[in-house]
Amino acid sequence: TLLSIGKKEALRSFFQHPNDWFDFYGNILLFFPYGLGLGLLLASAGRYQEAKELFLRLIETNREDESAINNLGVLYMQMGQSADAIAALQYGVKQLPQSELLAMNLARVYAQTGATEKARAVIATLLEKVPRSEAARKALRELEK
Repeated sequence: TLLSIGKKEALRSFFQHPNDWFDFYGNILLFFPYGLGLGLLLASAGRYQEAKELFLRLIETNREDESAINNLGVLYMQMGQSADAIAALQYGVKQLPQSELLAMNLARVYAQTGATEKARAVIATLLEKVPRSEAARKALRELEK
């Protein structure tokens, strides 16, 4: 359809000149659900710096954007920047203390970097806030092995 052709052209244009989109449209992309999608597309294309900047802009717009915070943390891990991943996910857990997604990913980063006690502490704190979290219980059992 004409609309899908327009979307394809818009994505092609975005990938060729992403900064032009931000210059022209300002922050308007951040208010559409496409902001996260574009960040993920950029990351999957290996354009990590641009994805990082987009996720940071989304977080500036909404400091409790669970998905943007999580995606930023995961992106940092993909980039091999575990300290930045930990910082991003710690921020997320502080902003959204009942977020299983953020806490579990923070625990994963800790475990991957050898900080299993910190991983256990994050999961224990999550279980205090969300006692019925099966994912947290399972992760804690895995860390106990």
